[in-house]
Amino acid sequence: MYVRPRQWNVNATLGILGVFSLGVFVTWFVLVALDIRLPADPIANKLATTAIQTIAVIVLPYLWAAKRLGLSPARLGLNMRNVGRSTFWGCGLYLIAFVTFAACRNDPLIYDHPIRHAGAWPALLLFFTMALHAAGTDLATRGFILLSLAEYSHVGFAIFMQNVVWVFGHLYEIELFSTSLGLPIAAGMIVVTGLLGDIVALRTRNVVGLSLAHVLLNLAMVVFIRRI
Repeated sequence: MYVRPRQWNVNATLGILGVFSLGVFVTWFVLVALDIRLPADPIANKLATTAIQTIAVIVLPYLWAAKRLGLSPARLGLNMRNVGRSTFWGCGLYLIAFVTFAACRNDPLIYDHPIRHAGAWPALLLFFTMALHAAGTDLATRGFILLSLAEYSHVGFAIFMQNVVWVFGHLYEIELFSTSLGLPIAAGMIVVTGLLGDIVALRTRNVVGLSLAHVLLNLAMVVFIRRI
């Protein structure tokens, strides 16, 4: 459960936001500005891109938090405490996302998704990259952003900043869903899942279950797409 910090630590707060922003910048710089030659194969390209993102916005920020703030990965949600509750409630909130996703089944972005026509092995690799990206989203936003800011600032500020990053990271999904459901419903679903996930993370102090639930959502989506 969230415990209010004794005082707002401005330096730590700025450090947390700065390190995460640096990770986002490094990802952009490596993938866009430097225009590094990545594998031409779409699946291999996605694997390489996901690996770079994972290092920049998850691995390095977690290492920095442990080194500079003394926040171990376990304090940032990477633990098995309350993992059952975290997974159960995570599956419930991501069920909202799946229902929304299923309602857009006729959208070309879903109907023509590469995984729908891929062979078994390419589809498995593509799912792996989707799962890694999904799990990483919870680790980055709720593990690093939310739980670390909750240690050094007000919980309301931590929730606000997590949801800013959460919405920014789901702009593609908002665009996808808005075609069939309209922008208010699409954006509302993302905001609702963002806030509900914050409640789960703060109540359980666990993001492993949320990450697992996010992976299961992607598995359900893959099965759904391939059966359309």
